Amino acid sequence: MEGRSDPLMERTVGAHVRAWHGGATLTITPGRIVLRPGRVLRGLTGIKEIVHTAPRVLVVRTVLAPPWLSSHLIVEGVEATGTAAFSSFSSRAVRHAVSEAGFEINEVRRMLSLGGEYVR
Repeated sequence: MEGRSDPLMERTVGAHVRAWHGGATLTITPGRIVLRPGRVLRGLTGIKEIVHTAPRVLVVRTVLAPPWLSSHLIVEGVEATGTAAFSSFSSRAVRHAVSEAGFEINEVRRMLSLGGEYVR
């Protein structure tokens, strides 16, 4: 699977980058998770993309949140860290793609946090 260049998953997500929230594209390929802010979010933050290549990835599961905001994938890059929100309904597919891409998932549960404490 290492020579594979097509994405295991690519979807539009809600994102939190720096102090701003907006739309973004999450792309998962072997060895890389890329969060690309949409036009508005990119204009507000100056971030074109956040590329996560570390072997572990953090997922924050929020207990007291609506289902469409219950999970956040923390994407850590060199110049910024952002979150990609996904619903509890798509959790299995996202986790499968992340695992297939070669990452170890570290999951934490929070009562109210949406992962904002990890954003920089």
